[in-house]
Amino acid sequence: MSKDNLKHKRMGKKLVFDDKGNPHELHLMDDEEFRGNLLEESKRFAETDVMDKEEAREEETEGAREDAGE
Repeated sequence: MSKDNLKHKRMGKKLVFDDKGNPHELHLMDDEEFRGNLLEESKRFAETDVMDKEEAREEETEGAREDAGE
């Protein structure tokens, strides 16, 4: 094919196959949807990180109390 023909040729559709082998079109997110999902995941990660740090502090405090003989 010439370069001119390639410019006007449609791109193929991307397919993914489920567990049963059935093809489905790959859903591509637009930028706005991607940013929304990214922001949501970032918030969830930050909340989980805060909870993990609090639990670690509590465990550290409990361990220090046990070492001090309380």
